[in-house]
Amino acid sequence: MRIFSCFADLALTSPEDYYIEGQGSLLQCVLTPGDPYMSLTNDKIIERVSKQVLALFPSSQGLEVIWSSVVKIAQSLYREGPGKDPFRPDQKTPVKNFFLAGSYTKQGVRQQAALASNKFDRNHSS
Repeated sequence: MRIFSCFADLALTSPEDYYIEGQGSLLQCVLTPGDPYMSLTNDKIIERVSKQVLALFPSSQGLEVIWSSVVKIAQSLYREGPGKDPFRPDQKTPVKNFFLAGSYTKQGVRQQAALASNKFDRNHSS
């Protein structure tokens, strides 16, 4: 079972801030939805994430976690579900040249709507 929905190797994405010669990777992983993990200890969460990293990245075999940190924020992430569309933020913000991007934003016609429309058309065509 996959437990993190996205990750970044900060040593690669921001080497000027996070890369240290000989220190390997610094992974930042997001677990969402977080409900199943809120009651777990930090050590248990780290153990589960480590197992997933080893499964997804065979080159990590033999490496060990030398530092970790867990931050739990129960209400910080958007969760898809019925009736949630009114709560999506607009992509345009009041800040000049600053826009939001992602599946959690209001996008007008969304991919899911296009897929549903296509399915409807196929099922109702003559």
